[in-house]
Amino acid sequence: MEKIVEVAVLFDYYGKLLSKKQYDVVDQYCNEDLSLREIAELNGNSKQGISDILNRSEKKLQFYEKELKIIEKFSKINSILKEINKMILDSKDKDKDKDDLFKLLDIIQNKNNEIIKSNL
Repeated sequence: MEKIVEVAVLFDYYGKLLSKKQYDVVDQYCNEDLSLREIAELNGNSKQGISDILNRSEKKLQFYEKELKIIEKFSKINSILKEINKMILDSKDKDKDKDDLFKLLDIIQNKNNEIIKSNL
């Protein structure tokens, strides 16, 4: 099950880079939850042929992530934004003076610069 989820996430990001046939087969497998036999019947192919298409497609999707790192970058940005949101929420819960708020703004600016400088 974990492998299907991994392929589905990769497919969400990079699916449009696959051939039409690969896209359709992976879509049917991940999003429509069809079995290899069902996909084979729909596509006029053998179960082994569909398995081969899925394996090649998965390797291609993994290659795209290895080269482009879009999912990794998105995850890092999301993590930093969650940190920033937590700091903002924490600052609202406490009585903060002007100096504390300026320190918080400096931290937030540093986090934003971290995103910008790391080409995320």
